[in-house]
Amino acid sequence: MSPNREFLLLTSQRNYSWFSMTEIIPGIKQLWQKYCDENSIQLNIINVDETDIKELAGAAFKAERIIISCFNLKISWAFKTIREKLHIDAPISFYVHGMATICLWPLAKWGWDKTLNGRDSFIVSCLKDKLLLERKIPNIKVDIIPFISNASIKKDSKVQGDHLSLYYAGRISQQKNLHTLLLALSVFKKSNTNFSLNIFGEEDSLGSPNMNMVSIEYKKFLESLICRLDLDNEVKFNGFVERDEISGLLPNGKKIFISPSLHSDENFGMAVLHALNANHTAVLSDWGGYSDFKLSYNKSVQLIEIDHASFGPTLNVNKIVVALEQASSLQTKGVDDLYSVSNLVKNISDHLQSHSEQRADFAFSCWLAKKRDHLNPAIDSSWIFENYSDSDYLEIASVYGSDKSSRFQDCDLSRAKIAPWVDIQKDKIIVSDPHKGEIQFSMSTSHEISLGEFEVCENGLKFLLENNFIYYES
Repeated sequence: MSPNREFLLLTSQRNYSWFSMTEIIPGIKQLWQKYCDENSIQLNIINVDETDIKELAGAAFKAERIIISCFNLKISWAFKTIREKLHIDAPISFYVHGMATICLWPLAKWGWDKTLNGRDSFIVSCLKDKLLLERKIPNIKVDIIPFISNASIKKDSKVQGDHLSLYYAGRISQQKNLHTLLLALSVFKKSNTNFSLNIFGEEDSLGSPNMNMVSIEYKKFLESLICRLDLDNEVKFNGFVERDEISGLLPNGKKIFISPSLHSDENFGMAVLHALNANHTAVLSDWGGYSDFKLSYNKSVQLIEIDHASFGPTLNVNKIVVALEQASSLQTKGVDDLYSVSNLVKNISDHLQSHSEQRADFAFSCWLAKKRDHLNPAIDSSWIFENYSDSDYLEIASVYGSDKSSRFQDCDLSRAKIAPWVDIQKDKIIVSDPHKGEIQFSMSTSHEISLGEFEVCENGLKFLLENNFIYYES
């Protein structure tokens, strides 16, 4: 007997420019197919890149629910065609992906706020995405459904040796904060020499598009920093490597995935999930989707606290060092049930059973869309924040991880070191942060405090401490 209920899933390959989306979007289709098979529902899948209005209408008119697996302008065309031209009111389940930290402004920009209704709902992949959307968009219905990993990852056997085999896999981007990790490793090396860091991935050259900050040839910057910090023997770039090949390229020892990312839409972490499923452990910034891995993998994950500062969220070098020193005690766990197919299908069932008739209030999304048009109205512009000190961004960042001020302060300022991207001059501090850009801080002519070889005023010291531009060597 054929199913008499039908769902429609809209998908697109235009988002595949992000490697993780080549895994995530097929995983979404797999989970919904599994749910529909178990509940005698026919799932019709349309790739909007190749469809026309006739095919779209034929499937949409029969759909009890419409699942939107990603967002781009072709997806937007399909949604608006369904709602505005065909007047089909079937409820929508929309996958947010990286749009939580920009509070869904693209939906407001392209008029979705006028056609979404109280029966429509949103799916995010981490708790902080949910908290952020609920804070900034009143009445929004949001459920958490993590992503599935389909990669064939070989599980590592028992650890051999005490070498700390650190590795990072992902895009080489300023927002991934690898420069701060390298600085922390240079401090760690003073008392620990039995470690290595392998970096897998290619440079993305995107900079910080939400801040209109262009790329600075980040990999070249990192290579120069490695030489300056005398880490040539410890750090190696490997380029892009398939996930199932990474573990075999790592030195024997305790294999630890490490990422100090402050990326604006770090809403999950496919590379982290693969690492943990391979019986590795992880040291991660307590940021966005990373935070959830501590809840599920517990003793396999060490989180590094995020600090809140006027120059945006920041990581303290010495807190990273402490996390590295504690990393050898992390315990492997393997695959967690939270990310199993059966549990994620149950998440879908729970999502479909929750109801709300209240329409979400997209006022803040509309505000950001208007702000973006004011900053740069070009169709491909993502510029919505003036810089990393923008008050709208700081509020979002406070939800995503940085809700505390820096507390890791050493009283012996004679031992203090200044980050390599900071230049202290007679009357000002010039910061050329590879992640957050350039900032100048004016100092009074009265320099009262000795800071190693430098003299700074009291407010200058506060600025350096608050933004974690000071660190200490043991």
